[in-house]
Amino acid sequence: MSVIDNERHRTLSDKLFKMAEALMIEGEKSEDYIVQSTGNFIMLLSGIMGNAKDMKTVSDLLAMFSAKKVLDDQMMSSVGSGELEDMFKKMKDSLENENAEYYDDDEYYDDEDDEDEEIEP
Repeated sequence: MSVIDNERHRTLSDKLFKMAEALMIEGEKSEDYIVQSTGNFIMLLSGIMGNAKDMKTVSDLLAMFSAKKVLDDQMMSSVGSGELEDMFKKMKDSLENENAEYYDDDEYYDDEDDEDEEIEP
């Protein structure tokens, strides 16, 4: 961990560290993975507060993840489950048709008519 120059950042980092430690212990004792993981995330933030580049990278990653979650939630709420199932079925059928066309070739499958033909020596 890099040295934190700013006194306020150092104070906040220490507070986050203590909070993370408490959550990790609580999560472990109660066998609650979510509480324990939350402690891990806070511990990460506490550890990178002294490095502006790392904070920017993590901030960008979290922003992208948040944007994805918002879009996913909007799509699910605007599309009913029946409509969503129909959409997935159409996608699946489309992929199966594409694959069938791709492999529907004499090179991959022998024609049934070939079985009836006599083979000349």
